[in-house]
Amino acid sequence: MAVVPPRKITLQGIASPDAFHTLLQTLDGLPNNPASLYLSNTSHDLIIYVAPTRIVNSINISYLSKALSLQEKGASALKSFLVTGAATLVFFDARKTAKILFEKCDIKLSNPVRSIYRNIKRHAKISSLARNELASMKYR
Repeated sequence: MAVVPPRKITLQGIASPDAFHTLLQTLDGLPNNPASLYLSNTSHDLIIYVAPTRIVNSINISYLSKALSLQEKGASALKSFLVTGAATLVFFDARKTAKILFEKCDIKLSNPVRSIYRNIKRHAKISSLARNELASMKYR
């Protein structure tokens, strides 16, 4: 059996207008089924993973906020993309990321947020209920 090498994921720091332009090109025409845009954050960065291109983009939130206040074209286009809901956005935990984007960058996400965390929690509850039911059946 042949061993298939893992595909490489690239990390790209977004810290210039040219980098914003490159990011925006990767966002053009993304499929929504399945979702292809995954967002998260650290204490200082917005993380955008574009699944079809296997690129992780890291944008410093302070830089994004400053670029938006200076009305840089790329930053404004990214804000417009996130606000209009042109693509389905998937989050691990949307509350924190959405709050930071709104408070620091005045970006209000428009489309319904799909949170992986919520689905994990729902499946975990189902699993624990099934486990409890099986455990109680053991002693009947």
